[in-house]
Amino acid sequence: SCFVYCCIFPKDYEIERETLAMQWVAHGLIEKGIDVEATATQ
Repeated sequence: SCFVYCCIFPKDYEIERETLAMQWVAHGLIEKGIDVEATATQ
């Protein structure tokens, strides 16, 4: 899931929403074209 993917980052690492969403798309966790803001806040 998208939340589990965040575990690859070190504790207290600031993840940029757009970068994270692009990585989710690259790994097939979400579809390209979905609103980044809506996906990142879910």
